[in-house]
Amino acid sequence: MVRAVTPTRARILFAVCVITALAASIFEIRPSRAPTSSTIRTAAGDVALFRAVMARVRAGEPYHLAMADELRPRKYPTASVFNWRTPALYWVTGVLHPDAVRVLLMGLGGVVLVATGIAMKTRSAPALVGALFVQVGAVVSVMVPSAPLLTEAWAGMLLALSICAYQLRAWRTAACIGLLALFVRELAAPYVVVCAVLAAWRRRWAEVATWLVGALLYFAYYWWHVQEVRQLQQPGDLAHAQSWLYGGGLGFLLRTLRTNAWLLVSPGWLPSASLLLAALIAACLRAETACQLRAAVLVYLALFLVIGQPFNDYWGLLTAPIWALATAEGVEALRTLTAVARRRSAAGHETGS
Repeated sequence: MVRAVTPTRARILFAVCVITALAASIFEIRPSRAPTSSTIRTAAGDVALFRAVMARVRAGEPYHLAMADELRPRKYPTASVFNWRTPALYWVTGVLHPDAVRVLLMGLGGVVLVATGIAMKTRSAPALVGALFVQVGAVVSVMVPSAPLLTEAWAGMLLALSICAYQLRAWRTAACIGLLALFVRELAAPYVVVCAVLAAWRRRWAEVATWLVGALLYFAYYWWHVQEVRQLQQPGDLAHAQSWLYGGGLGFLLRTLRTNAWLLVSPGWLPSASLLLAALIAACLRAETACQLRAAVLVYLALFLVIGQPFNDYWGLLTAPIWALATAEGVEALRTLTAVARRRSAAGHETGS
């Protein structure tokens, strides 16, 4: 599962991970790491907004008109297309009772738990238990009443299912699930791109074709969405005071980690440990079935360092299930590095004797 690691490389990896964990710990103990009052108000406002839009869609109103009528009175920056959620999720859930929508998301979370166990069953017992424990925290996070209104919660579960399908070598199934996540939330686009590139690199042409067809359909869908939004935008619409390329850095990244239920109530050092395990897999994995997981971890670690407004902490719902899967691989990598270090130490003692 893990590529051969030389003693020198093991030492370097340990040093890098220790430095990363120490840097993360510094951010964890800073008072500014906690969500600000404006962040909390924004998150609560988003939930109220989506609840109101969902109710209007259920009543038969066109989605974009309902969104426009709800965004402006709440003083949202409607000048940015990105503040107008794409309608796919609200179309689907708009025909269901709110309780049914919540049960559906909880059921999806249960499927993710089962899929995690199946995909990681060949790992060591500590790795499997670690993955399931962290995944339970991710699933618990989407069981709160407000979660079904957040596209990130749905997309995150779908991305986890896609990665599990990759672990089982169900390439086209994984691609279809990944595309479904994209239609739910455009934040899944980085995952789609890296998986399509990996498929082309591995010459899995049937999977490549699936990604291309899905991408074309999504392009047409998003182009239509943008045109609908443009027709409803008005001169003088509010804009964000700062760019989406805000550069929140490690502090913002760690706050997204806290969307996992366990990390939300944990001591400050636990998110640092999670980041440590995620970094380990980026350095150590080589198996074909782990490429997509490694790519997903790397791309979202990098993106969340530079992209996102300070109040976008809840984007972590998208990545929380991915970190759970990364935990298993991180545990395996850590076991390998420890074994290498011990062998090196034992060899040194024998030479010295």
